[in-house]
Amino acid sequence: MILKVVLTPHDSARQFVKNYLQFMNNDGDIGSFQKVLEMKAIRKPEQAHLVERLKKEHAAIIASHQQQTQQQ
Repeated sequence: MILKVVLTPHDSARQFVKNYLQFMNNDGDIGSFQKVLEMKAIRKPEQAHLVERLKKEHAAIIASHQQQTQQQ
């Protein structure tokens, strides 16, 4: 799965992060994400933006799962 993520274009930060989370089963581990970004040869300033996007998207997924669990 990591190969799929590495080969995914990162033109849209939001879409790239969503693809990452989908391929990695919603794993929001920042260290793993940064390793993928390094494999893609993404520069540090752009990495910071993508990491912030990962935090937001992962938090939204967790909140959504918690709401679904509470409704059941």
